[in-house]
This record gives sequence, structure tokens and C-alpha cells, in this order.
Amino acid sequence: MNNILIFACGEPLAVDDKEVRLHRAGKLAKFLVSKKKINVDFISSTFDHVNKNNRYSHDKVIRIDKNFNLHLLKTIKYKKNISILRLISNFFLGIRLYIYLKKKKFNPDVIFVAYPPIETSLALLLFANKNKIPIVIDVRDLWPEIFLVRYNLLLKKILSVFLIPYHIMAKFIFTNSVSIVSISNNMLKWIQVYAKRERSKYDNFFPFSYQDGTISKVKKNKKISFLKKKLKKKFNVTYIGNISTTLELENLCRTAKSLSKYNNIQFVVCGVGDAFNEFKKKTVDYSNIFLTGWVNKNEISYILKNSKLGLIPYKNDTNLSLGIPNKFSEYISFSLPILTSLHGTVSNVIVKNKIGYLYKANLKNDFKNKILLCYKNPSLLNKFSKNARKLFLEEFEHKNSHEKIFNHLKKVYHAFKN
Repeated sequence: MNNILIFACGEPLAVDDKEVRLHRAGKLAKFLVSKKKINVDFISSTFDHVNKNNRYSHDKVIRIDKNFNLHLLKTIKYKKNISILRLISNFFLGIRLYIYLKKKKFNPDVIFVAYPPIETSLALLLFANKNKIPIVIDVRDLWPEIFLVRYNLLLKKILSVFLIPYHIMAKFIFTNSVSIVSISNNMLKWIQVYAKRERSKYDNFFPFSYQDGTISKVKKNKKISFLKKKLKKKFNVTYIGNISTTLELENLCRTAKSLSKYNNIQFVVCGVGDAFNEFKKKTVDYSNIFLTGWVNKNEISYILKNSKLGLIPYKNDTNLSLGIPNKFSEYISFSLPILTSLHGTVSNVIVKNKIGYLYKANLKNDFKNKILLCYKNPSLLNKFSKNARKLFLEEFEHKNSHEKIFNHLKKVYHAFKN
């Protein structure tokens, strides 16, 4: 196995910033190129999902390394993550992708695809099957189910009709792929039920992994000096990620207000997103909520090294409750205990391994009380921290995880070849 084609859009890319925080596909590509000397063609779009702008005004191929090429296809911009325009953008990108694959005559040993989008996954599956190339679909979100979870019954019924083609495409992808992998065992089980696919030896799950944060070095600059002033001598409760309607932002505000008499307890909210501007307006008078805006890898390292708790404050829905978000592994890579409002896989892991607490967002003062339990009990916090470190090294350390994915790709390749 010498050549692998990877597709992922919506992730940060190596060309975005010197201190970019790569996600699953980007980190896997880097691992394959540097550690396994695999030739990688990484295909994505010009659209920057975080900043909602195109990186380039045209298609572009960039040589990242001697055996690593990044292919960027121009697509339509969109402003909201869940919107009609995004579906149009993905449809357009799917068509462009299939044409591009045929034009360039790619012939990799294996294709690794980040799902969603549905349309691009379908394009790659059709290309792979036509050219007899084994394909691994890496499912991170339950599209199209994600479009239904936050609407009332009437709207769900209307949207369900509109989404019938997407259900057909999704089931076709899940049924006809050589291998399905996902970010948790529960999500993989859901996919099998949804698509009526029996689990094969080529289906597996690999949680989002991360590098060891405790040994990362922080480069000092003006931004770090500013962060130092804001974070110094504070009990920082930190969230890093997209600021969107999937978060329990109202509960966070209520809790911050109720904790205002504790001068050194501070909520640090890092990132941007659809709900950022509205959240910024709501919290303008909160002295104990610090919004950093977008932060790079170096800044994230500094913030997490100076935090006491990591937050996963999501609303509960099927998509989120079945998976383990990448911020989970990022937090425990810095030995951070975790508080979450998300029932399901994440809370089960937290409770089982004793690395934090599940709190109920709809139960008055529960979030506040869980924070105070940690704040007032340094020995308990230290115990959670040690357990988080242990769990990270055993199951979420990125070199081990990437090695497992690499071995899985080899397994699929050799089975298909024989």
C-alpha cells in the first residue's frame, strides 16, 4: 500500500495557518506522509468552513511535501452550517469532485472519506466502485438526521419529505462501502441499524485522537502575553469549539451570573461560529465570561495549560449523544477533567473513568454545583486529572490511534487486493 486518497471538507487545512489545529483527516494525512512514507492526495474545497470564505478564487493544487499534494476545488459559499445554501454548495461540490476524479485519473490503493457531506461521499463511492478501489467511509456526523433534531413535529414531517433523496443516498453509501468506520461504537451501531448493514470485520470505530498536550511548547508572543493577563490566577472553565446553536449557551450565562461572587472563577469561551455575535452581545456585561474569538494551536495550548476544567456544553440530540467530539480528546490530552451536559457516549466515558461530571442543563444550579464541587475540592480535581491522563494515554493518544487507522487501511487494501 503506497498511495492513499483522502477527502475531507470543513476541516482546517495545513495552508490555513502555521499554527493551525488540524483535525482527524489532516492529522492522519500528516502521519501517513511523515511516519509511513505513503503518497497522499488530499482533496478538499477552497471554502473555509470556520471563516465562511473561500481560501482561493479558483481550483488549486498545492504541494505540501514531496509525497503530499493538496487539491482544492472551488465551491459555493454559505453562511450557516445548517441551511439550504449549504446543501446546494455540497451538491455542486459533489458533481465537481466526480468530474475532477475522472479527469485526473486517480488510482490510489485505498480511498479514505470523511462523511459528511453526503454528496461528496457518494461521488467518491461511485468513482471507487467503478474503478475497483477499496473505500473507507469515516462517519463523524449523522447526516441527514442532523437536519431534523431541532425542529418541532410539523417541521420534521415537512423536512422528512424534502430529505428523502438524502436518506436514499446515505443508505446507499453505508450499504455499498467496503468499510465503515466511525468515532464511537454507539455511532457505528446506529449506522448499521439505519442502513440494515451487518457489521463486518472491515467496520470499526476510532475515537478522535490528539497529541500529548502536556509536553507541547508554547511560543510566546503578544497574544500569549494578553492571554496571560486574562487567565492568570483564575479558575478557568474552558470551552473550545464552534459557537453555535448546538450549545447550551443560556445555561452557561445563568451559571456565570450565579457564580459572579467568586471572583476567580472564569468561563473561557474560545472559537467563532453562527451564534458568536449574538452570544457576544448577551455576555458583554459578564465580567466572568472571557470570549477569545478564534484561536490557533499555540494559543489553545496556552489556554488549556492554564485551565482547570474542560467544557462540553452541548444540547442533547441523537447525533451528538452517539459520538465523542474531538474536544474531548483535546481536553484530556492536557489532563483536564471534563464537565458535560451531553448524555450518551461522552457522559458514559466520563462517569466510567471518573474524569469529571455530567450536569443537567435543565436542572437549576446543577451546572453551578458541579463547578463548585471541583473548585472547593482540589484533591478531587487532581484525581479527575490523573484519571484523564491515564485514559488519554491508553485510548486517545494520536500516534496509537493513527497507527490503528493505518493498520485498518492496510487490512482493507489487502483483503480487496486478494
